[in-house]
Amino acid sequence: MFGPKGIPEYVLRKLDDAFAKAVKDPNFVNVMNRMYTPIVYMNRAEVTNYVETMFLRMSEIIKALKTEEMKEKK
Repeated sequence: MFGPKGIPEYVLRKLDDAFAKAVKDPNFVNVMNRMYTPIVYMNRAEVTNYVETMFLRMSEIIKALKTEEMKEKK
């Protein structure tokens, strides 16, 4: 879940707590299992790290692809 910049810290903590609790709810777990959908919960710090890591990896891949494309054009 993403939101606009500047959300107050107390709201973010409340959302963190609500999502952490929701993914453990038996009804939610049951529905996800019936849909064969894995439950992957990450708190804010984990999501931030994941997104930053993926952006870095994707930028490296794009640079490598551009370099390869330039080599092929020569």
